[in-house]
Order: sequence, then C-alpha cells, then structure tokens
Amino acid sequence: MDPGQVRRPDIGTIYELLFPGSFAGMTRGFRFFFPGLGRRIQLESEEEKKLHWGLGKIRRRIHIRSGDMRKQEKSKNEPFTRALKELAENNVPYRVLTFEAREKSAEEVSRETGFPLAQVVKTLLVQGASRKYYLALCPGDSQVNLKALAKVLNEKSVDMAQREDVPKITGYFIGGVSPLGTHRPLPVMMEQSIQTMPEISISAGQWGCQAVLRPSDLKQHLGGRVTLASFAQSAGEG
Repeated sequence: MDPGQVRRPDIGTIYELLFPGSFAGMTRGFRFFFPGLGRRIQLESEEEKKLHWGLGKIRRRIHIRSGDMRKQEKSKNEPFTRALKELAENNVPYRVLTFEAREKSAEEVSRETGFPLAQVVKTLLVQGASRKYYLALCPGDSQVNLKALAKVLNEKSVDMAQREDVPKITGYFIGGVSPLGTHRPLPVMMEQSIQTMPEISISAGQWGCQAVLRPSDLKQHLGGRVTLASFAQSAGEG
C-alpha cells in the first residue's frame, strides 16, 4: 500500500497492542501506523484521537465517524448491525462509538465514551395491561415513571417486560436494545425532553456499540411509530 494512502478500519474493531511512547501531541490529519495490524488511519476529529492506556499498552477504541454528522459512507463491511443498516439505508446521518462493554448500562456508556449521561438514551421494552408491547426512550440520568407512561398510552397499567421476552420481541439482548432494526415494528414512546438535546447516543443493537445522531433525525425516521410525551423522572424518585 502506498505510504500516503489511508485505509479506514472496520467499524467496531477494537485494537489492543503493545506500543511505547505518547501520542499526546497528535494533530488533525496526522497519520500513524499500528505495527502488526497492517492499517493506516487518518485522524479526522478529536474523538478519533481518544486512546486508552495500560502499562505500555494502547487500547484503541475506534470512533469511526467524525463529529460533523456526515451521512454514513457504505463499504463492503458496513453496516454491521440491523440498527446501523437501517440508518444507512435510509440516509440518516449518524456516527458510531464503540467500547468494551461489561456492565451494559447507560452509566458505562457515558463513562467509557465521555458522552453526557443525560444524552445516552435508554431503550426499554414495556408491556401494557392490554399485553401490547412498547419501546420507551428515556434519558440515561432518568427513569421511566410507569404510571405516567400508562396514562399516556391509555393503558390501565404498564410494567417492564419480562427479561426472557426482550430478545424474543426486539431481537436484542438487554443492554443492547435499539429502537431500530427490531424483529417487528413497535410503537415508540420518546421522552419529550430528548428532542431538546443537540445529539443523542442510542444502542446500535450490540453491546459496546452506540449510534450517535440528532434526536430530530431519529424522530423523523421513526415517523408515525413515535409519540413524544413526558414520562421520565429523576433516578431514585418515586
């Protein structure tokens, strides 16, 4: 490969390697080489410069998209989840954050990626007394007020879905549920305060993989399936 050629990494790839020294002085457009991986990467944003250090070891957590929210460019290896495929096929602008997931919580997403907790949107599967299922989108620093949600849905009551039902209904495991790419289209209830945020991070349908996009774009894409309502409360409240 020509020394000046830049080859993009595969989306979602996490590199762990031994490499001494410091990259604190990296600037935009700086090219560097990961020995043994045969890849050259051109840094495009501050986010793509985030490196995670161990003792003499770098763990590179790839941030594929830069912060300008350009539309995702497709390649033979992209996208790699149903949620990302849905966004790409519908030309919805987004970028991807990846990290090594252990806790599978909104707090972990915020801590590992530096994304504000309030803007890490949780996707929760709930079930009404009618036995109908819904997806509730709630800010990461809040929780769903089930009574308020039931009132909005005209349900006698609403409860969290049974754990074993989550993958059956959504096609995703708990901690990786996305409002996109579900097994079947589900009504989506979005906490209305989400629309005031400049951008949000939602699960891309896989642990350790988040899609960042504008809430207005998500709402427009979901169309008639989404309803804005106020049903979130501070964590620990009530």
